[in-house]
Amino acid sequence: MTTAETLGGGVAVVTGAAGGLGAGFAHAAADAGMTVIAVDVVIDRLDGVATDIRVKGGKAFTYVVNVADASAVEALAETVHDRFGDVRLLINNAAVETLGRIWEVPADVWQRTFSINVFGIANGIRAFLPRMIERGRPAYVSNVASSGMLAVLPTHGVYIATKAAIFSLTETLYLDLEPLGKPIHVSAVLPHAVASRIIQDAFTTEAAKTEAAETAKHVVLGMDPMTAGRIALDGIASGAFWVSSHPDELAPIAQERGARFTRMDRPKRMFQLPGT
Repeated sequence: MTTAETLGGGVAVVTGAAGGLGAGFAHAAADAGMTVIAVDVVIDRLDGVATDIRVKGGKAFTYVVNVADASAVEALAETVHDRFGDVRLLINNAAVETLGRIWEVPADVWQRTFSINVFGIANGIRAFLPRMIERGRPAYVSNVASSGMLAVLPTHGVYIATKAAIFSLTETLYLDLEPLGKPIHVSAVLPHAVASRIIQDAFTTEAAKTEAAETAKHVVLGMDPMTAGRIALDGIASGAFWVSSHPDELAPIAQERGARFTRMDRPKRMFQLPGT
C-alpha cells in the first residue's frame, strides 16, 4: 500500500512543525491526504507552514503548545480528539540543540534541553497513546531521535544524550505495546543532515562557537526538509521500526558504531563536518 492509502483521511499530530524536518513531516502528511495538527511555540513560522499547506489544498490547523508542559500536551490531546476525532499518526519531533563542553553547559540549559527533547516526547506518548490503545484502531507513533546518537561529535553531548534517551525510550515503547496486540506501529526516526534553523537557534557556549559554525554549514547544506519528511513518512507508513531520511548514509554509520562496540574501542568522532 502507498503512504496515502495507509494514512490518507486520518489525523496527524506533528510537534516541532514550524520548521526543518517537522515542517517536512507536516507537508508530507498533508500531501498524503491527512488533516495536519501542526504544533510548535514559534507562532509566525508555524502559521507559515499551515498557510503553505492550505494553499496547496491541504488541511492544516495550528496549536501553540510547549511540549515540555505535560498539562498543556494533555489539553492538546483532548482538544484534538474532541474536534477532529482519533489520531492516526503522532510524530514527536520537537527538539532544541545545545552546544558546549558538558561541564560548561549551565544546569538550567541541561534542564530545558531534556524537558523539550525527552520529556516532550514522554508527554506526547502519555497524552495520545492511551486514547489510541482504547480505540484499538490502526495508529502510528513515531519519535524523532538523530543519527547523532550513533555518530557522536564533541560539544554536542547534551543534545546527543537526549537523542540516546529517545532511542532507548522508543525501543522500550515497542516492547511495552507488543503484548497488548493492538494495531499501533512504533518507529524511531534517525534523520541525518536536514536543512533547518536548529543550530542557529541553539544555546551555544563560547568554547563551542567554532563547532557550531561548522555544524551550521553542514545543516544548512543538508537535505531539503520536504524531501526528508516524505522519505521518512514513507518509512513510518510501511511499518518499519527504524526509519531514516538518509538510509544510505545512516547504514554505514550504524555499522561502524556497532563494530566499535564489538571491538570495545574508545569513543571516536565518527564523521568530519565541512571545514574541520
